[in-house]
Amino acid sequence: MENKTLTMKNLKDAVFADSFGRDRAGDFVVRRGFYYRNGGTAERFRDQVAAQLESAGIKFTVVNCGEHWAPFRGGASTRNSSHWYVTVAAA
Repeated sequence: MENKTLTMKNLKDAVFADSFGRDRAGDFVVRRGFYYRNGGTAERFRDQVAAQLESAGIKFTVVNCGEHWAPFRGGASTRNSSHWYVTVAAA
């Protein structure tokens, strides 16, 4: 399998998530929103993102992962709602 570089297009094609963006450092941020955790964790989401990127042959480095909790607000974006996030950079 050929190695691909980490670009926004390759990231969106490879990873199942609710939101994609970039942070101030230029790294990619992938988010998945939740209302109930149902046993989910930021580490589990990080592992899922890493597995999807590896299976797509994309070279990457995980920079950070975590959880953002916010009270429910109907119509709010994923970024402003409760979500798990993973920050990845090109390797």
